[in-house]
Amino acid sequence: MGQARYLYLSTEHDDALWFAQEKGCDAVVIVRNIPISYLIVDPEDGTEDSVKKELNLTHGIPGKLALTKPLSAAHFEFKN
Repeated sequence: MGQARYLYLSTEHDDALWFAQEKGCDAVVIVRNIPISYLIVDPEDGTEDSVKKELNLTHGIPGKLALTKPLSAAHFEFKN
């Protein structure tokens, strides 16, 4: 479901693609060089208590984050 005020992010391409396909899409948008202060742990799917820990998850578990502030177009790359 998610909250409309956030852009939800995953640290793994295949995980992001799975979510896109659930919504009827086969595209992933890559977001780069995000200031860490713009991120929070995904309130619904995140597992750690800090962004740094969520970004460093291991054992094949993708990190789940949410972007809380706007970024310029230079941060985004469309990947089909």
